[in-house]
Amino acid sequence: LIIFSSLLLSSLLPRTRCASVLDLGKIHRGQWKNKYWSNTGCLFHHAYPVGYKATKWHFNKLYTMWIEAGEYGPTFAVREEETNLVFRGESPTKPWTKVCLHKRLGTRISGPLHFGFSDPTTQAAIAQMYSESELQAALEGSRAWNEILSPQEKAAQEFMKIEGVGERTAMVLATTTSLGGTQHRDRDSLAKWAAEDGGAMLKVSSLPPSLFPVLCLLTRFSFLFTTKRFLLTSEEMPENVLLWPAWPARFVPRILSHLGCEN
Repeated sequence: LIIFSSLLLSSLLPRTRCASVLDLGKIHRGQWKNKYWSNTGCLFHHAYPVGYKATKWHFNKLYTMWIEAGEYGPTFAVREEETNLVFRGESPTKPWTKVCLHKRLGTRISGPLHFGFSDPTTQAAIAQMYSESELQAALEGSRAWNEILSPQEKAAQEFMKIEGVGERTAMVLATTTSLGGTQHRDRDSLAKWAAEDGGAMLKVSSLPPSLFPVLCLLTRFSFLFTTKRFLLTSEEMPENVLLWPAWPARFVPRILSHLGCEN
């Protein structure tokens, strides 16, 4: 790639057709790097640089847009300068959708277009920040994982092997401490937590041995209840997953079954 000078970049960025780019930001190379990239099926598969900032006029009002680092990926923000109202979301389109709903515009907006990501000039500028492997991912439309994964990233990849567990849910399962008080590296770790929790209850129990099967059953029910409640109601879970009708009806039972539970 031809390396642009900072002077050339500054002269190019304000001329994009979709938005006036004020700051390109920096490529996120920390944990969950893959979430800081657009979907592989997008027109341009690209990174979402943290600190990216742009402005756009829409219906005679000026809006400022930027990207922040979130817990599980980027947060996209749009501020209406006239009112100072800020709208946020997990994709470029979500905050702009909130703007439309708030203003009752009755229109649909392409977030990537409004943020400037549909403009080849912006894409050319962002591409100058890519490493060789990142450029390869952009050209091929493939995932841009870190070369060395963190324990949580490895765990998320393991949880994604469970039918019904998407990327965002896998990230939650890999980082939560709500299931047993510690993070779990994979499905076997969750199963081990259930077994050890049940074994501990048997050791401290003063019940006669003849009632141990009943206690085991109660322990398994407790594990099932805790895990199911987490998957269905936890604030850590993605909101769009919890609102998905098929999630409680089809996928939660499948996940519980895969974890060795009976629904």
